[in-house]
Amino acid sequence: MKILIVGASVAGLEAAFYARKRYPSATIQLLDQSQVLGYHPTRFNRYLIGEFETLEGEDHALQEKLANQNITCLLNCRALKILPADKSLQIFYQGRVQSLTYDAMILATGSQDNQRLVQDFEEDSSLIKIRSLEESRQSLELLKQSDQVLVVGAGQIGLEASQVYHRVGKQVTLLEASEYLNFKYLDHPMSERIQRRLEQAGIRIVTGATVNRMSFHPPFCQIETSKAAYQTKAVQLATNFVPNSAWLKDQVTCYPDGTVQVDDYLQTSVPQVFAIGDLIRVPFGPYREKIYLPLVHHAKNSAKIAVENLFYQQLKRPISQRIIVSYLFDQTLLCGGLTEEEMRLTGRRIFVSYQEDGEDFIQILSDFYTGQVLGVQALSRRDISRSAAYLEEILACQKTDQALALESAFYRNGESVEQERDWLDFESHYLKRLAARNEACDASQSAF
Repeated sequence: MKILIVGASVAGLEAAFYARKRYPSATIQLLDQSQVLGYHPTRFNRYLIGEFETLEGEDHALQEKLANQNITCLLNCRALKILPADKSLQIFYQGRVQSLTYDAMILATGSQDNQRLVQDFEEDSSLIKIRSLEESRQSLELLKQSDQVLVVGAGQIGLEASQVYHRVGKQVTLLEASEYLNFKYLDHPMSERIQRRLEQAGIRIVTGATVNRMSFHPPFCQIETSKAAYQTKAVQLATNFVPNSAWLKDQVTCYPDGTVQVDDYLQTSVPQVFAIGDLIRVPFGPYREKIYLPLVHHAKNSAKIAVENLFYQQLKRPISQRIIVSYLFDQTLLCGGLTEEEMRLTGRRIFVSYQEDGEDFIQILSDFYTGQVLGVQALSRRDISRSAAYLEEILACQKTDQALALESAFYRNGESVEQERDWLDFESHYLKRLAARNEACDASQSAF
């Protein structure tokens, strides 16, 4: 039995190690076009704020772990073409074209920065790029030469990058095309609080600023937006990622955005070829709409699901709950499920409550009638990141505010409150929703 994994991304590595557990006697080969293993873009930010002593990742340790588990790793190896009839993959390795055979293959080539704004430029020396170790080294030198940094895009990546650059003494300007920050995952009340916190720290934020044109005049980059023009030596495009799927064109069926189409078992249009991680869309929301969410826990989960289905279709992928954890200065942001804006588009009547305690702010969204919890957004001085799994359970199991209120009361009365749960006051939300529902019923009855 031969298992071939293309791409040593987070998903690819997870698939390799899990495949060894599931198929102890299988021949497993992992290939990647990079020269090192284990480098993740988040390491750049963590290095800047002192969490790591070096930029280098875990290359040696990972290669040793792969070798110990008898997983062959081919680095500096580029995938060229899938040959389904022969169940083989054409590769370029050690200076020549070769072929590798497989019984099952997993595509895990990850994603890359969306370079739409700069794709026509040969000169981009002002861009901060951190997707690889070599890019990160070059970006580190670029930061040393610039007192100012301009970040384009106020999603999760842009928000985290902005506060990191500020912490290391840079003057930061954050540009966002929409009217408020992180609009895909947050409602306006939460976004407003985050923006206020960043501005209080000294980060300049400009919303409603669409980038129309970029030009490079070393050592500067000129950025023209719908509101103003900016000149800087260092700019990071913290816009959406795009899948690394160009090499798969005309080989497997893809969506227009480059994501690979897969069935519920993560198999592509080519039999025994699966796609995982940042290559695929995930089902999300009440209508299981397939959207692109390049998140680490999605990558790891999809890797295990694909491995389970390599030879027998036995495990369908679940609906994503879109759990996001982010750190902003001394606060943790945790959100999951649907936003108020998304729910209003469905026509479903909802109830929203807000809980505020100093700098802590929580928004809970539920169905107005049943109390099913549909979304939570929380910003806290406490480290609530450990509650991510609990929040995912609430949303995936479609728990109601009433059930959660009783559950919370049980933990409190038993004096065994779990830190993952006690900060979410579902009892207060439930009682407010009940009062609003009763008031609506009374108004309806009085109308007759």
